[in-house]
Amino acid sequence: MERTFATGRSIEFDAIVVADGAPKDGDFRALIMLQEAFRHLKAVGAWGDGVEVLKAAGIDTGAPGVLTGKKANAKLAAATVAALGMHRAWDRTPLVSASMVPPTV
Repeated sequence: MERTFATGRSIEFDAIVVADGAPKDGDFRALIMLQEAFRHLKAVGAWGDGVEVLKAAGIDTGAPGVLTGKKANAKLAAATVAALGMHRAWDRTPLVSASMVPPTV
């Protein structure tokens, strides 16, 4: 399958990784793709200035299943493969689940 963020949906991917040098133009399609992947508990990662793209999408780079590094290397690749093996970042559930918010009285 060949897709871009402009023609694909986050449900079609098991993880999304933003490379160093990715455009930082605030394209809403890219931001939505990242936000949806985050909410669907998918592994999300970035290296180099790609980390700034995650932050622009409102993604907490310290959240479970969010993998970042200064550069692409074996450690980041291994962490990404391990995250894929978990299928989802289940520890992120409280951050994205509306049902986890207590009702107000």
